[in-house]
Amino acid sequence: MFYGVILFAKIKWEPATKNKIFILISIKLSGYNLKNKRFFSSNSNGRAGLTLKNKLVVHTHHIASHFTNGLWPVVAFLLTVYYFNGDASFERASFYCFIFSTLSAPFVLGSGWTDWKTRFQGRPTMIFNHKRFFGSLFLASSLLLVVWRATDAAAAAPAGPSGLVYAAIVYVDTIFVIYLGYLGGKFI
Repeated sequence: MFYGVILFAKIKWEPATKNKIFILISIKLSGYNLKNKRFFSSNSNGRAGLTLKNKLVVHTHHIASHFTNGLWPVVAFLLTVYYFNGDASFERASFYCFIFSTLSAPFVLGSGWTDWKTRFQGRPTMIFNHKRFFGSLFLASSLLLVVWRATDAAAAAPAGPSGLVYAAIVYVDTIFVIYLGYLGGKFI
């Protein structure tokens, strides 16, 4: 017998719950009965208990972290293109993406901290310890890079040791962001 899971979602506004938006998720077990050669569904064949409705509160951490995780690889990519072709517009675009990503990092850390305290009752696990450590390291190093690049326009120049250090920190921060996204993906 073959089984599959079909997921339906709809957004519902409930003003009685302090104006929070809930997403109703309905999970329906569906499959194909090989013996009878018929499709069946948990809703259509009368099996009790196979339809489940669950309310999940939409958290700001998920949205904020996707902003940083989406922009930071673009920063590394644009900087790499600048190093290969020498067009300064790629470095400038990289720096602007860099600024927006760095400005969103405190919101990611703050909302992650709140999410950890409320949804996970502040339990100290290896995943949360790593997320706090690498998130703080990312924020500190990205702030350092923004200040460095804002005060010295030649900081990202490919010629010279400062450009290599700048690029190395950008690529290490990219690894941090990828790792943090991987850890966050373990909860979904």
